[in-house]
Amino acid sequence: MNKNDTRLAEWAVKKVESEYHDDVCLLLEHKTLKLEQDMEATTFSFYIPATNRANGLARTFIIDGIGYDLYPMSWERIERMADIKEYNTTCLADAIILWARSEEDRQRFVSLQARLRANLQNPQYMYERAKNGLIP
Repeated sequence: MNKNDTRLAEWAVKKVESEYHDDVCLLLEHKTLKLEQDMEATTFSFYIPATNRANGLARTFIIDGIGYDLYPMSWERIERMADIKEYNTTCLADAIILWARSEEDRQRFVSLQARLRANLQNPQYMYERAKNGLIP
């Protein structure tokens, strides 16, 4: 396990709390593509901006030869993932909330995760998405 991962996640939470509290809706972790030895570490992946000012939070780090990205993803894109109209649905399905601006933001995200699960379990819907192309 790389201890830098957890320290960077702690840094990101503190950065959002101190400088971007009103500009970021959620800070999220996405574990789907992590290596087995890194699964225990808490890391950041992306955030959902509330304002354009949140773009100042985006970063790319290379520490000890390992790359880390913190990037924005809009609510609109997350909603497209919930409807299987965006290819990388694991960013929604497998995300863990590290920080939330409000309970409303947290609930909005959790409800989109539930919508994605419901769509994935709906054979008729998935057939139509596959027949018409998963991404419009």
